[in-house]
Amino acid sequence: MKVFLIPSWYPSASNPIYGTFVKEQVELMAQQNKDLIFGVSLWGQGDDPFLLYSRDPIKSLKKCFVNLVPIISSEGGIHHFFTPAFTWSKRFLGGNLEGIVAANIKNFNAFKESVGLPDVLHAQASYPGAWIA
Repeated sequence: MKVFLIPSWYPSASNPIYGTFVKEQVELMAQQNKDLIFGVSLWGQGDDPFLLYSRDPIKSLKKCFVNLVPIISSEGGIHHFFTPAFTWSKRFLGGNLEGIVAANIKNFNAFKESVGLPDVLHAQASYPGAWIA
């Protein structure tokens, strides 16, 4: 069975405890059932390099000139699909929800190409994960 997961939170280098329960849940399910194949859609949830802050516009502007490259990694039946998308306050242009949705569509298509169409689409938390799903 193939499961595509869209988590609202997920650990990253700059925020290693952000959504650890989601990562641990996926790892435990993959360990318990070797027939499960997981695809985890990541776009930079809570990851400082992709958060733009109005209180520090110069630093945020510098982040915009970094080359954003999609990354695919696999380990133990879990495939991580990372298409970066900047986020900011929802009060300004919706926090780039349009860009986040586009990143997740790219991740979903990459999962379909590498593993096949998922049997289950699993969203973790209502916003933005379930909204995107």
